Amino acid sequence: MKKLFFGSVFLYGIGLSTFFGLWGVADMAALENAVASNARHEEIRHRMNVSAEGNWFLLANIITITAAYGLFSNKKSQEG
Repeated sequence: MKKLFFGSVFLYGIGLSTFFGLWGVADMAALENAVASNARHEEIRHRMNVSAEGNWFLLANIITITAAYGLFSNKKSQEG
């Protein structure tokens, strides 16, 4: 049951990392275009999007690393 749970969370984290990573790359390209064209409002919008997607990307990686630790750790719990 433990392997199923942590395996599901691991795949969930990988999916989120991929999703937010791809959106972050796309928004970064849009940010560079907005900076080059000197469009101030678009630049601010894309800066906010890139920072938010970066934060979600890092959170998804924390979820993935935590699930990988739970999935691959061989530590036995000590009772008593």
